[in-house]
Amino acid sequence: MGSIIHVNDELEAVLGYTRKEVINKNIIEIIPRPIAKVHDRFIHRYFDTAKPTVINIQRQLLGKDKDGYLREI
Repeated sequence: MGSIIHVNDELEAVLGYTRKEVINKNIIEIIPRPIAKVHDRFIHRYFDTAKPTVINIQRQLLGKDKDGYLREI
């Protein structure tokens, strides 16, 4: 669960990864550590309740770039 299946051009430009570097990797590799720690709980809650609490909600996010710095995505 949590595998990256698609990467858009903007993510590549902002975070510096190639598609090949992140496709099929777990999302926790490119999100901030505090969010990564609870990410699996978000997924399990969604599958248990079918109520999206973080899915399909537009918001500003931070991602970890290839050098390990946080960037707004």
